[in-house]
Order: sequence, then structure tokens, then C-alpha cells
Amino acid sequence: MYLTKLRLLLISVFIISNLISFSQEKWTGEELNKANTAANVAYLSWKEKQIIYYMNLARISGKKFYDSFFSDFLKMYNSTYISAPINKKNKFLKSLKKDLYDLEPLLPFEPDTGLTKAAAFHAEDICSLGRTGHRSSNGYTISKRGKIFADNFDIVESLSFGFDNPLYIVCQLLLDNDSYTLENRNYIIGSETEYKRVGVSIKKHKILRYGAVIDYSE
Repeated sequence: MYLTKLRLLLISVFIISNLISFSQEKWTGEELNKANTAANVAYLSWKEKQIIYYMNLARISGKKFYDSFFSDFLKMYNSTYISAPINKKNKFLKSLKKDLYDLEPLLPFEPDTGLTKAAAFHAEDICSLGRTGHRSSNGYTISKRGKIFADNFDIVESLSFGFDNPLYIVCQLLLDNDSYTLENRNYIIGSETEYKRVGVSIKKHKILRYGAVIDYSE
């Protein structure tokens, strides 16, 4: 009973703090609740739930998401990667702003158990070994992991390294800096192939501090 009350209190504090910080961009309570599809999922950590939460906010209102968060993200990014800062003339930032401003609302992602198992398997594998890339150390490809853990060959995947802050992970993937295919951005807000389900896993990385794996499926 005590733990249940404590959990509810922490959730309430989180929602209230978000409402305060988001109020300047006029996020509504309905939008915030709609984005919080992973709130009651037991198999995800708090930060993993927040990754889904922030991805959903971007899908619900791209313009509000950009205006709410990207200025702070860029300050953090540029203070971390001093040798390769991102300024307003960066073409990936400019294209992202346009994409988010022009985005028609998409349905929020729903968390998926099988996809989460697939993401967790790969995250544990590459992070414990200090690896990167989409192929697991045992040779499993994305589609192989999808078939084994989610009974689904048709999955795609995003990888993020260095951050354990959920908002920064989502912003990093949306920016997709120096990725001319913009795969990660399109997985989150692309409408040509609209993905509806996600699995998320964050682990400590042997070399790059943290690694996050996000698997998507229709």
C-alpha cells in the first residue's frame, strides 16, 4: 500500500512539473495524457517510459515539441560536443524544424512487450561489450530479433549513444545529424510508413556511457 501511494505521488509530481514547464507552449492536459501511453507498463523503467512519452509529444504536435524543447537540447549538445556545434544554419536542424512544423498529428506509439524484449536483448549485448551497430554479437539481425522476440520480421530500429536523458535521446534521433537518409526521424514522425508500436531499452555502455535501443513496428 505504501509503495503504491508513493508511486502515485511520484507520477503526480512528474505530471505537475511537466504541466508547469510545458505551459509556456500551451500543452493541454489532454495532449500530455494522450502521450503517456506507457504510464502503467510494468516492464519499462521510468526513463524508458519517458522516451515513449516524448516521442508521442512530437507525434501529437511537432511545432509545440520543437518550440518547447529544442533550444535547451541544442545548448546541452553544443556544450558537450564543443568541436562540432550545431547552429541555426545547420541543414538538419532547419529541415527538422520544417518537418515538425508541417507535421499532421499522428497517433501516439503504444508500448509492445515483444519489441521491448528485442530491444533489451540487443541493448544488453552491445552495451556490455562496448559495441555499436544493429547486428548482435551472435549474428542476430534486426529482423531475426524481431522474429524471435516479437514474432515479427518487419521491425526497424534506432540506436542512441551517450545519453540517458530521455528527452535528449528523442531530440538526438529526431535531429538525425549527418544522416542523409533521416531514418531515425522518419521512424518517429514519418507518415509514409507509420509505425504504431515500440519497444525501448536503455543500458549502461562499456565505452559510450549509455546506449538506447528503440524497435518499431506497424
